[in-house]
Amino acid sequence: MGELRSAPRLWECRVIAYPVPHLVGIALGHPLLRDGQIWTSELLTYDPERGYARTLSRFYRPDSPSSDGS
Repeated sequence: MGELRSAPRLWECRVIAYPVPHLVGIALGHPLLRDGQIWTSELLTYDPERGYARTLSRFYRPDSPSSDGS
């Protein structure tokens, strides 16, 4: 899927559930924002094991919980 391959990376991400579910993390390669800490739009689907998250506005490629080597 080309849309996912070109999706921004999201490092050190975590789900925040209030006021609506969204992701917080360090974005790399976002088409509209500088690289750095972001809050995404509302989270629709999150599957870190398969390497993707879908928000209202776009796909992200989150780091997996084991990607830091620990």
